[in-house]
Amino acid sequence: MPPHANEVPVAFEASRSCCLDVPMPLLPSEKFMPVPSGPQACLWPVGKEVLEGLGLMDGAEYSIAKVEDFRIRGLLFKKLIDVRRKNASHASLASFTIESTRGGDDSDEEGEPTGEGQEPVKDGQGQKRLKHTSMSLGKGVHAFKYRGETVWVVEQALGEPVGTDCGAKTLSSTVLLVRGVGREDMLQEMCDELMAASEKHVDNTYHMFQWDVQRGSWRHSGLRTARSVDSVVLPEEQKKRAVDDFKKFVSKGSRQYYAEHGIPYKRAYLFWGVPGTGKTSLIQALAGKYKRHLCFMQPTDPKFTDDMLKSAVSSAPGRSLIVFEDIDALFTKGRENRGKSAVTFSGLLNALDGVGMPEGQVFVLTTNFREQLDAALIRNGRVDVHVEFKHISDEQCKKMFKRFFPKDEALADEFVEKLQKELGEKSKELTPAVLQFFFIQQRELSGREALGHVGQIGEELAKRDDAKEDEKKEMDEKEKDDDGDDETGKKKATAEPELKPTHHWHMTFSPTVALTVLGVVCLPIILGRHMRG
Repeated sequence: MPPHANEVPVAFEASRSCCLDVPMPLLPSEKFMPVPSGPQACLWPVGKEVLEGLGLMDGAEYSIAKVEDFRIRGLLFKKLIDVRRKNASHASLASFTIESTRGGDDSDEEGEPTGEGQEPVKDGQGQKRLKHTSMSLGKGVHAFKYRGETVWVVEQALGEPVGTDCGAKTLSSTVLLVRGVGREDMLQEMCDELMAASEKHVDNTYHMFQWDVQRGSWRHSGLRTARSVDSVVLPEEQKKRAVDDFKKFVSKGSRQYYAEHGIPYKRAYLFWGVPGTGKTSLIQALAGKYKRHLCFMQPTDPKFTDDMLKSAVSSAPGRSLIVFEDIDALFTKGRENRGKSAVTFSGLLNALDGVGMPEGQVFVLTTNFREQLDAALIRNGRVDVHVEFKHISDEQCKKMFKRFFPKDEALADEFVEKLQKELGEKSKELTPAVLQFFFIQQRELSGREALGHVGQIGEELAKRDDAKEDEKKEMDEKEKDDDGDDETGKKKATAEPELKPTHHWHMTFSPTVALTVLGVVCLPIILGRHMRG
């Protein structure tokens, strides 16, 4: 078994894994405090051999800070690479690591939004293409200028490779060094600037974060294009209820009002109702309009605990909007955990109550079945505003038609009439998602041509109903089989005791008694045979 990372002398591992043979033109012959000897050497964050290779071992004092957070490390690496690209004289990087990126796309359309780390670039012929790889720092000692001073970044491996489910992994460590004692604040300010820059709001966009259960931290999932609130087609009263309340909560003076009355400055919304009616769309629009970071998490994960939930809420990025989708999947109305996570009902309530969370936190809980939620979860003060999402109305149908066919707005009333004629009562069960699917299919046609294909909506609904019916039959058959197996098991369980004797008799005879019985039974027979003979 390989030794644990904490048991491996860092000085040895760092000297073995860092690139010391590469000359560092930007690394002057600075001084460094002596490295402690003896058993304490294994706690030293940077190896002696590394410092000697850099010429930093002649008595000066330095400040050292270890970077633990994965997100800060990524931002730091990106910063160094950007500095190197813009001005090679301000950064000296020992090595690089290149890996594939997720979500690669071969689209060559102008203005096409890209994923994180996938900037559009041009090839030799000037054609736009998308990067399918990303670059980060490799092992070694890297240096760059910050506020006119040299900052060293030591990226090192600790311990031997360890086998995991995804292959061999090596524990890495990132350490920052700057000349002078007590300069840790400067290093922290640098990291704060990196975080702030990464979360800087861009008009009509929002930053999305997802909770990483393995690492126990928020993972930045990139910048997303936000849709406008006007593009979310909902009944005006319903939209106004959510948007106006949100605007009032973030308005000037709201924080002070809450503080004066001793109320935690936080807000929680419950978006509930029919699937496909715009709950997620409205959440994204609110995030873009009010410059909020959108944070998603899945507390149903088996590794989720009350402590992790509390940590996720308290460590969420500033100005964030935390979303609990399908909250009914967590607990029954009787407060029983539906999933495999270790999150308790009281743990969820404590997370929503605002204890230890940043001020101004906003939650959005979504569900299709409000009646399945415990009253304590959605009471006033814990969940403040309830917004119901219903099947699409005639007015919504007209608005959607006008948005998709702006040149044929005059046909909106005719579209609704034909929709009702073709679908009958089914037209009352339509959702914006179904109608949007139809409009996308007709995107190459005019509004008049789309009217001639309204019957396709009915066909699509019929297919979905058939699929639901088949799924229901399968579920019923499965439940019937399970019940039959249970009934058979019960019958066997009740029948087996009847076959088994309720008493057990054990008879033992001594040798004397046995001989006596044998003589009484057998002796007359033997004598009778002898006399006849």
